[in-house]
Amino acid sequence: MMRWALVVGLGLAMGCGDGGPGTDTRQTCAQMGFRCGFDDYGASCGTCTSPQTCNGFGSCISSSSGCTCSGAVCGNDSCGRAVCGSCTGGRTCTLGVCTASTTTPTIHDLGAARLPLFTGFRGVTFTVPAALAAYSVSSPGDTYNVGIFTVAEWSNYSAGGQARAFAFRENVRTATEVADLPAGSYVLGFYCRNLIQRCDVTYALNANY
Repeated sequence: MMRWALVVGLGLAMGCGDGGPGTDTRQTCAQMGFRCGFDDYGASCGTCTSPQTCNGFGSCISSSSGCTCSGAVCGNDSCGRAVCGSCTGGRTCTLGVCTASTTTPTIHDLGAARLPLFTGFRGVTFTVPAALAAYSVSSPGDTYNVGIFTVAEWSNYSAGGQARAFAFRENVRTATEVADLPAGSYVLGFYCRNLIQRCDVTYALNANY
C-alpha cells in the first residue's frame, strides 16, 4: 500500500533569523494542511480525540495503545489486528512486506555515506524492484527536509515546485522511515533550508525484497 505525502520545495532561507521580508520560508497550519501537531512557528494546529493520534503529516489517525505495525506495510500489527495494509498487483504479504513471490525477502544495502556539506537540494538516486525501502539520516547541525521521491517528482520538488514523496519528514536532524515502493528508480532527496549554515548529513539506505 503506497503512502504519499504532498510536499512543496520552498525558497532558501538566508539564515537562522527572520532575515527580513520575503525570506521567511516557515509555514502555518493552514499552509501545510495540518489538523493537529504544530506549524513552523510553533503554533498548535489542533489535537486529536482519543484513541486517535497525530501522525507526522498533521493528520489524526486511529491507534491502539501498545499496538504498532513496526514498519510493516501489510498484514497484522503487534496485537494481531489486520490493520497494517494490503498488497496490490498480485503480490503477497511476507513478514510485513509485499513481495512478488513466496520467498523470504532479503535486506539489500543501497548505500551509506556522509554527504558533502550542502545548501538547497541534494539527492541520492537508487533503483529497486517492488520493495520496502528504509532510510536513516542524522545531522549535528541545521534542520532539513528528507523523503523518497520518484525521479519525476524529485525534478519538480528540487525546482521549488509541488511534488509527492514517500516517507517525507520536515525540519528534522535525525529520522528513520520506511516506504513500500513499486519497482522503479527513486531519489532519497534532501532540502537544506539554510543558505549560510550548510547541512552536514549522514545517511543509510536499504531495501527489503
